[in-house]
Amino acid sequence: MILILDPNLEPGSTPYAELMDHLGHLPNIEARVHHVQGAQQMVTEVYLIGDTALLDLDDMASLRGVERAVRVSREYRVLGRHKNDRRPTSWEYRGVRFGQDTLQVFAGLCAVDTPEHVERMLAVLRDNGQVCTRMGAYKPRTNPYSFQGHGKSCLPYVFELAGKYGMRVVAMEVTHEDPVDEIHAALQEAGEYEHAIEEAEHVAGAPDLPLSLQGLLLRELRNRAVATQAENTLGLWEQATDPQRRA
Repeated sequence: MILILDPNLEPGSTPYAELMDHLGHLPNIEARVHHVQGAQQMVTEVYLIGDTALLDLDDMASLRGVERAVRVSREYRVLGRHKNDRRPTSWEYRGVRFGQDTLQVFAGLCAVDTPEHVERMLAVLRDNGQVCTRMGAYKPRTNPYSFQGHGKSCLPYVFELAGKYGMRVVAMEVTHEDPVDEIHAALQEAGEYEHAIEEAEHVAGAPDLPLSLQGLLLRELRNRAVATQAENTLGLWEQATDPQRRA
């Protein structure tokens, strides 16, 4: 049997301690606690293992701090949908909602080859109202002579173009930890570049102020923004491998 506890029941509270004490005194029953941390709240489940056939389902559901009791008549998966399970299974990432009542299509390139093809694909997706895409930067294959993907080298222009065309979620497959670190670093660089562009655009058009503390601060901010923009643009240019992109 599984007891799903009230989300507002704090593990260190008195009602929680009383409930666990009660469950601990059930004959021939072992209580195991399992916590699942979600985006908005933590779900606590108590697995009652042993001679649970003698336990009354309604009595267990009426215990203080128990939201619902489920009698397990077949294998219960930690991840999965079950009968009478009305808990929400959706989540939101960067403004895109994923759930059983939504459909997000990840169209894109199976293997990233050139910046031109990436841009053409993203432009079509944007024009058709899509905000998700797939970009295969890593293509691990057992044959060492097969194309393994551009990997780290293509990430800067993939993320730059994804931002340009309004892609909020980019999916790519990885098989070990190194690509995750490379993707994280590339995203951080892309975020700094985007911030520098926004800062430069905001400041560059501002009128000159009279010689004052505000005027000096604004001019200093403008110089820093332009310098940051130039530095990031030069860095992306140096990372480019395509001769046409360099031109």
